[in-house]
Amino acid sequence: MTRGVLLMTYGSPADDLHDLADYLTAVRGGRAAPDELVAEFRRRYKVIGGSPLIPITRSQAEAVERLLRDRGVDARATVGMRFSEPSVATGLRELADAGCDEVAGIIMSPQYSGLLMGGYERAIDSHVKNLRQKLEPNPRQPRYVVTVYGVGYKLQDDERGVGQPAEEAAHA
Repeated sequence: MTRGVLLMTYGSPADDLHDLADYLTAVRGGRAAPDELVAEFRRRYKVIGGSPLIPITRSQAEAVERLLRDRGVDARATVGMRFSEPSVATGLRELADAGCDEVAGIIMSPQYSGLLMGGYERAIDSHVKNLRQKLEPNPRQPRYVVTVYGVGYKLQDDERGVGQPAEEAAHA
């Protein structure tokens, strides 16, 4: 079994700031940032040399993966940003492509807020909903991406392959 770890944090604009307006729009809940606000943030990011958040989080993911592997756990770790690339969806896709059977999401926030944490949960729920739309014969009654209450979500494979109902697998 391959385990995945997704370290999630707020995100930041790209180093060259080409996506700064889009980033600020995402942070502001879809409301476009006024030009003067974008200009002020651009000035501030240039003064401090950009944001180290994504590189630091990537280094933390590498350390988590190395620690787990050193302890004999077949694990992959990566990052997912709430408001920028690499997004939570990108991180989940990376872990799925690496063959992870289980994924633990860790919110890398220095403070707790129900509103803040709820945003990460909604991001994951949204991606699971999209995944169910693609995989499930009836997304309202999932058979393959199932909810494990108190735990999260689980990919239900049952050795018949995702997307292939049990009835079809029995006759294959």
